[in-house]
Amino acid sequence: MTTSGTVHLDPTAHAAAATLLDDRLRELDARRRTAEASVERLLSTWHGEAATAFGSQWATWSSAASSVVADLGGDVAALAGARGDLVAADTGASQHPRAMAGHLEGRLG
Repeated sequence: MTTSGTVHLDPTAHAAAATLLDDRLRELDARRRTAEASVERLLSTWHGEAATAFGSQWATWSSAASSVVADLGGDVAALAGARGDLVAADTGASQHPRAMAGHLEGRLG
């Protein structure tokens, strides 16, 4: 949460939320792979115009779903990086408060 230009971060809660999101994403990907395997089995025995049309649309959907899962995975991974950056910035600011105050005075007037 940001209030008056201050960022508040509970690293433990943030890590727990990121872990939960990662777990949910893994569940989503497992369900996507299960559906993909089921449809692939169906398509291996289904022939004709309808099968061809469905197979084409299925390939589009499957590719898009895989991309969404990959993109979400990148977002979840970025959460850990953001947490690390904020903790490092906070640690640096607390270890060098005079330097930080001087830096801020120079920027804020």
